[in-house]
Amino acid sequence: TNNAISWRTDKSMSGYLGWRMDLPDKGERQITNMDLKGGHLIFTTYVPTDDPCSPGAYGWQMELDFASGGRLTDSPYDTNGDGSVSTNGSDNVVLRTGTGAGQELPSAGRRGSPVPRTILHGEGVDYKIEVQASGDSAPSYYKEAPGDTDRGRQSWRQLIINQ
Repeated sequence: TNNAISWRTDKSMSGYLGWRMDLPDKGERQITNMDLKGGHLIFTTYVPTDDPCSPGAYGWQMELDFASGGRLTDSPYDTNGDGSVSTNGSDNVVLRTGTGAGQELPSAGRRGSPVPRTILHGEGVDYKIEVQASGDSAPSYYKEAPGDTDRGRQSWRQLIINQ
């Protein structure tokens, strides 16, 4: 969503220290390294199959606003298949279920291979390479303007939630 976060501004217990994301698919987990690029948090999730004899699994390729956990202003994916990521709304998707069903919005993720994406940093442009699992289509490549140079985990804080 793009719901505003009520950040904690003082030492009182009102407000939040951060955001979280529910992973709705059964058994879904985030087990890969994340990449922070130009204010975008980029990661994949992994969803195992229920069939122990099946070699397949799938995941979600996600790209969110790192500060809020919300969707980006423009879709980070080439959803219309024209070979480029557009900023004119042509790569938006229509929500099929839930609150806002029928609305056309930028995509925050897409179902695909659970294999992490690789980002190659070039001069003036970065290339995202999404390696596909066996049986999927060929790897997809697309480029984007360069962002900041923050890479990898910047800090870690363990949160323990008592239920």
